[in-house]
This record gives sequence, structure tokens and C-alpha cells, in this order.
Amino acid sequence: ITANDTTTTTTATYVSVGDIWKSFGFQNPNPLKDVRGGGILALQAMEYLLSRSQSPLRDEAKAAIKRRAYRENGSNYPWAAANVNIVHMVACLFQVVGSAGNIRGIVLEPKRYWSLLLDGQEGRDGQDVVVDAVQAFCQVHSCASILLDRLFTHMGASYETFPIVLAECKKRLMEHLEASEGSLARLHESVVSDTLTLSSL
Repeated sequence: ITANDTTTTTTATYVSVGDIWKSFGFQNPNPLKDVRGGGILALQAMEYLLSRSQSPLRDEAKAAIKRRAYRENGSNYPWAAANVNIVHMVACLFQVVGSAGNIRGIVLEPKRYWSLLLDGQEGRDGQDVVVDAVQAFCQVHSCASILLDRLFTHMGASYETFPIVLAECKKRLMEHLEASEGSLARLHESVVSDTLTLSSL
């Protein structure tokens, strides 16, 4: 995937540090400096979203990279850096970490939607599909990422008002999680429906 054409897979030479990473919305030429708060899981979640998530989420994410190319005037947001924030948000919702990014002081308050991260999910054909916890987490992140991007447009937001959009995304995601009844397929359908509604307003 290249920054200039996110629909095309290329054989461009991989570089661990370079300005190409800024084209994806990292704020530093070295992406490892931007993943604090999300760690390796943030990189896994973004890779999953761009290469293995269900359409239309995958297509929406690739379009979002182009649409959200970082601009100095603050009219957009850095896509990759924002997704690190989303990973941290989802991790907090499942109490994988606390708000400070570690497990200190967490008081477990079990939620019904925690079952989304358990192995085994009902597929679209009614058959159980084995999904490990990391893949399930990545699917929840994919839904949250697209929801945030649609909210950013719907709310007429800017880089400065990004925290407000993230808070609204968290609120809506929690509602979708509660309504999912432990089904990733139901969560996906619910979020896609919400984003389509936002696009039509």
C-alpha cells in the first residue's frame, strides 16, 4: 500500500524510518515514536483494518488515509496517530489497560460486550467461526476507526476539536457494543448502518 494510491499493493522498498510514514498519518518519520498508548497492538490493528477487515470498512479506511492527509492548517487529523488513540480507547473499554495506559488501579466492572473477545463467534451463515482475542479486538477497532472518521466529517471538526470527536465516538461505540449481544457480525452491521446514516445527514 502506498500513500499516493491506497488501493494498490506495490513492491516499494520498506523503510523503518522515513517521511513516507507521515503520509499515513504518523507524526514522526519513525512510526515507533507514535505508538505509545497503543504499542504493538496499535500496529496490528491498523494492519488488520487496511488488509483484512471486511468491506466496506477496509475500503473506507483506505479512502480515509487520502481524505485525512495531515494538513498544517488543522482542517484534518493524522490518521495513524488518531488510530493509536482509538486502540487505547477500545483497550480501556475492555479494561485491558486503564486510562493511564497500564493496569494499575483498575477495578474490574464486567460488561456484557466483553464476550466479544472470547474465542468463537457466530458467522453470517450461523456457523461458529474461531476468532482469537487479538483478531476480535482488531475488528472492534476497525468499527471504531470508521465511526470516528464519519463523525469527524459530520461534526465539522478540526485537529483542535479532535478530543470532542473521540469522546462522541466512544459514547456511540459503547452503545453499539452493548447492543451487539456478543456478536462481532452484529456490531459490524450496526456500526456500518450508523456511518451510512451520518453520511446522509
